[in-house]
Amino acid sequence: MRTQKLVIGLVLTTLFALPTLPQALSAQGLWGLPTYEKSVALEFAKPLFEEGNQSFLSSGNFISVTWPLSERIRFVGEIPFAYSSWDNEFESESQFALGNPYLGLSIGKETSNLLGQVGLRLPLASDDNDDARWLGTFADYVDREGDFFGDIVPITGTLTYRNRQENGFLVMATGGADTWIFTEGGGDGAEVFALYGARLGYDGPAWTVLGGIAGRGILTEESSFFDDGSVHEVGLEVGYRTAAVQPKLFVRYPLDKDIREFLDLVVGFGIRVGF
Repeated sequence: MRTQKLVIGLVLTTLFALPTLPQALSAQGLWGLPTYEKSVALEFAKPLFEEGNQSFLSSGNFISVTWPLSERIRFVGEIPFAYSSWDNEFESESQFALGNPYLGLSIGKETSNLLGQVGLRLPLASDDNDDARWLGTFADYVDREGDFFGDIVPITGTLTYRNRQENGFLVMATGGADTWIFTEGGGDGAEVFALYGARLGYDGPAWTVLGGIAGRGILTEESSFFDDGSVHEVGLEVGYRTAAVQPKLFVRYPLDKDIREFLDLVVGFGIRVGF
């Protein structure tokens, strides 16, 4: 069973990633726009929980770098970390957690409608500091669910279709697979998730406004794909583009009733600096 799940996951990941090799471009997950130049970026994502006793700085954070290797291929690296601080009338506590670093390749040129990305996360997250890891997971539980899980190696491949009109109107659709290979101590076998989403909005010379929906569904369990085995969210992102600096603000709203019982929203900001 372990081998069967692993083969299914790797085949799906390869099918989504390889069609981009002779094409052109790169993708950056289920949210945001692709990046083509040398740059570093920081994303600050704050889950707003139903019991809101966390401090303002309690958040999931993602530092990334994009580095072109050729006209068609770019290296993408990311380090996730989370900080949790809360207090009540009896006690207070703060925690820090480092997640699983991401190493991947974006493939293609800037002129294509097809965008692709493939990569993996190194299993460096520990099982300590549960509060911080839990908060970091729900900072982006659809696109980056495996960032703070210990004893797994997530391997991800996505393929995005992008259509941008001359007036700036933009439509994007993404599909992919996320395969979790369990390491020693993480359990037996492997699990495969489908990743999917759609966005539309305006991508102008200076401003970008994108709204959309994103989802994740498990493929290797017996539960129904659109039952307990999947999660969905809608989001809105507004960004501003200058010569070197690209700030953005975003908000994401969970569509699943079970998650809304404890999570109201995820809000945050990001900044990318080219060099």
